[in-house]
Amino acid sequence: MCISKYHLVLLSILPFLISCKYESSDGVSTNNSLVFDITFDNGDKTSPLSLSQIFDSVSYIPLKNDSGIIIGGIKDIKFVHNRFYIWDNKANALYVFDNKGNYLQEISHIGNASNEHILIGGFDVNPRNEEISLFDSPSRKIKRFSKNGTFLDNLSLKDVIRDFAVLGNGDYVFYTPDYLKGKNRRGAWQTDSSGVFKKQLVSMSDDFLYGGLYPTCFCRINDSTIGLKGGEDHDYIYHITADTIVVKYQLKVDIKIPDEIKKRAILNFENYKGKVYTKNDYFETEKLMTIAVSNLKRRILLFYHKTDSCHWLIQSEKDLVEDIKLHTWFQSSYNKALIGVLDCSYILSFPGLREEFPDIDESSNPILMVAYTK
Repeated sequence: MCISKYHLVLLSILPFLISCKYESSDGVSTNNSLVFDITFDNGDKTSPLSLSQIFDSVSYIPLKNDSGIIIGGIKDIKFVHNRFYIWDNKANALYVFDNKGNYLQEISHIGNASNEHILIGGFDVNPRNEEISLFDSPSRKIKRFSKNGTFLDNLSLKDVIRDFAVLGNGDYVFYTPDYLKGKNRRGAWQTDSSGVFKKQLVSMSDDFLYGGLYPTCFCRINDSTIGLKGGEDHDYIYHITADTIVVKYQLKVDIKIPDEIKKRAILNFENYKGKVYTKNDYFETEKLMTIAVSNLKRRILLFYHKTDSCHWLIQSEKDLVEDIKLHTWFQSSYNKALIGVLDCSYILSFPGLREEFPDIDESSNPILMVAYTK
């Protein structure tokens, strides 16, 4: 489905109704943002998506274990300047591999010393100098390491954070969508490289306490731009640079969350199937954006191809034509590709995969699937 099936928000053509510059209720400009209708109740159908329409090729990269490193479970992956940074949440460690899958180094010292961590809660890599920022959740500290893994310093945080990213100039942007009592900041805010608060980027009303399930919120699109999947209060996807923030996309979901649910945090989502929704699996490259929206009964997957200005809504298997074979789904992205993970146990469970990857056994590390976007 191409541009005629969704609409640009060009509010500047309505000067008699609003000012030339329109701002959302959180103060961020929505000029020229794209609006996508996400309809669970008999919504419009798009034509099936053939994967060859959005992907150019797929490569598989085994993570070698010549060094004796066995990865237990991959929580997050980042690809920066020909290096894969692998967060193994079972080993509580960060591993670094080159673009061929060769092991380079690790950050795995557990403890209370300055160069040690208690429990990794997230990480990012500054593309400008390849410094690694590793968030230690229990201590609320960001521990910084050089490209080669040398410990540099600690950055203490006062607020509880759910996700963070490093901007192109070395500043940090933090995000906490859920409501926390006390003086903890909420929404998205920017600090300088030393953690000094600079400005609030996205605000959230204290009257809106509902929050969906957020494994991750930030997505690096290129060296200077970070994407942020906002909460269900606005359903915006923001693009953030060191100096700007704009609403790039808006999701128009046909589910109205009841007021009584908006005003309280929900932990037992199973009791509200069909009444609420949540967003996840937001990934974006320079040519492709994808996000999933679920009402806990059904899941709608949106793909938007920027080059062709076309989008597709995947609601069932028949909406997706796998003329390019993907053996797994996506877990991360960078400017040119989406990245998935094939665990050895998964490969060994299927004869076809065992035949395709004959060198895999129970002691093997996962294989990374890299799908390059057109």
